[in-house]
Amino acid sequence: MNSSPASGYETEESEWRADAKRYGSLIGDVELRGCDIPDNEDASALVTAGALVLASTMFIDELLDDIRLLAEVGGTVADHDGSFLALEELPPQLAHHYDGRFARKFLIAAVGVTKGLTAARWRPPACVAEALAMHVIVARTTDLLLDHGVLNDQQAKNLGAQFQDVIFDDTDFEFLYRPEAEDEANQHADVWRSVSVQSWFQPASTEGIHPFLVDTP
Repeated sequence: MNSSPASGYETEESEWRADAKRYGSLIGDVELRGCDIPDNEDASALVTAGALVLASTMFIDELLDDIRLLAEVGGTVADHDGSFLALEELPPQLAHHYDGRFARKFLIAAVGVTKGLTAARWRPPACVAEALAMHVIVARTTDLLLDHGVLNDQQAKNLGAQFQDVIFDDTDFEFLYRPEAEDEANQHADVWRSVSVQSWFQPASTEGIHPFLVDTP
């Protein structure tokens, strides 16, 4: 007897949860792996942690695709609006700076910071580029859990807040996404918007940073 579409969907979702739990076990930091949503038996800590790993691998795959596309078409992300996957999730007003060289450096930053997911102790992002990579990955993590019916909207919002508390030392980089009109009287926001894209790769400390990101033109 053929399986109904509903049973096929349930099987796919069950397999996805199993994969998420398996990937979740790769998370090394106890606090990071412990992020969870109360009162939801589907949203176990391993599933939510696994979604973080899955989101990071998808993001890196898409960065590789974006790099290949930039090599073919040249120019910047702004020159080919709507053609890219990962790079278009960065602050859009600066897309004219996202060229091939930038994309390669951003890939190294993304790989470097996500490697820390399997470390025994999580190291917060060491530069703005690493923070932006994790910002996108956290958003994609909650989207995955929403898409697979593991969380509802409020639970996804709560989980995103939990991840942010553990992953980031601060979230000032979010000023890069906000319209200037929202922060007209905020000098701190103005400082962030005046920071060059090249400086996104400059770490506060070289500890744990990839050499490709240090003092490169």
